[in-house]
Amino acid sequence: MMAFISQFSPLTQRLFALGFLMLALLLVWTMILSPIVAQMESSLTELEDVRFQRVRLEKLQARPEPERAEVLPADVIFGSKTREEAAAGFEAIISGLAIQNGLQVASITARPGQKGDKMLAFDLALIGEEVSVARFINQAELGSPMIRFRSWQITAGDAGDPNVQFSGQAVGAWIKL
Repeated sequence: MMAFISQFSPLTQRLFALGFLMLALLLVWTMILSPIVAQMESSLTELEDVRFQRVRLEKLQARPEPERAEVLPADVIFGSKTREEAAAGFEAIISGLAIQNGLQVASITARPGQKGDKMLAFDLALIGEEVSVARFINQAELGSPMIRFRSWQITAGDAGDPNVQFSGQAVGAWIKL
């Protein structure tokens, strides 16, 4: 190979040498240096992410302890062994309050809950005098366990009929005992 190169002029020989040097440098870059640089960049990015997470955790840890909330009275939440028992108790309270206020229960339908859901919800429709409906709503929301009406509507009856229809969704929380 050297005999072949020695036939060329010194300028051409230098160009061949320079070309071989460039080819060798390209080969070294591609095979050795490029993967090392890529690995270092990846490691530096990973290190930066870990440092960011550490700083974030340190800031979270440095935050002051939140104030303890007041303990809820036991009678605010429906307590039972199963969701079904809590729903039955919830329905009994609503029905009892309706009857106590002289309202006719048109319908009470439990809304299905998702697994792990701690809210009970019932769609209900009651018929009675407007004053009795207002008393029912007041007693339900002020009583224990706590019942709230997520949405509701009062519709007037026919002309001359003193009764109104109250329909809405009652919700309450339950906890497993």
